[in-house]
Amino acid sequence: MFVLFGLSSNVALVGVLYLLLNIMYSYFLKRLFLIDVIAISIGYLLRTIAGAQVIDVPVSNWLVFSVFQVALILAFHKRRCELNVPSSIKHRNTLGEYTPGLIINLSTMTTASLVVTYLIYINEVNPKLVFTIPLVFYGVFRLEYLLIKCETDFEPQYLRDMPLIATLISWVVLVVISLYLL
Repeated sequence: MFVLFGLSSNVALVGVLYLLLNIMYSYFLKRLFLIDVIAISIGYLLRTIAGAQVIDVPVSNWLVFSVFQVALILAFHKRRCELNVPSSIKHRNTLGEYTPGLIINLSTMTTASLVVTYLIYINEVNPKLVFTIPLVFYGVFRLEYLLIKCETDFEPQYLRDMPLIATLISWVVLVVISLYLL
């Protein structure tokens, strides 16, 4: 933790907030229905913000919205997989409140929100990226498909999925072409 204070005060502040969030999560946030997944998503967001500050990249609202939404989708599906493991309910009180249908609905709404966020970003901030829209749709749908396939073990199989990896690489190439060559 003291290493943070050798960096900028903003990074240190985010580090302290992350530490406080983890303490609050450990003691009570993890016991609150829906707040548990929101807290997890905020944790991912704080790490992203700290990383951006370390490499001196401005943190845009679009980055905040997108990271938070992706983290929510992952957290929802982790809960859904945990529902299929009976022993998980003993260890995680909030699981009794979740149902597979509710989680799928929440994830679907968040996925739609993520895509709309990207579309608004392209329309308002960077119209050159319009050609990336089909890749974003496919990538988000593929991720959702892989997450729904999960039954019991929430192992990040999406990190090894070649169609998803190819889509991500294609998206990066298309972004570079759109921003620097068009």
